[in-house]
Amino acid sequence: MGLAPCDVAWQTWDDFWKNTGIVAASNAGRAVNPVRRTFWIIIFLIGLVLTIWSVWLFFATYLGYPVTTSVTLESYTNVSEFITAPPLL
Repeated sequence: MGLAPCDVAWQTWDDFWKNTGIVAASNAGRAVNPVRRTFWIIIFLIGLVLTIWSVWLFFATYLGYPVTTSVTLESYTNVSEFITAPPLL
């Protein structure tokens, strides 16, 4: 027998939060005391909000600069006008 799919999902979810590389999230996942868990969740959320704000500010600044593109089209009625032969020695 094995664990029910719901139990496997819950265990995976729990293992992720205890072993993640995100320090505040892993500390919150391993905290036994509810006050410490709440503290680490608040720290995690503050970091998440600041990261999202920083990424938004970066893209807003990057996309705020104007881009000017100019295209010049030249047409030739005769190929000899376009091609120049090298000079003869």
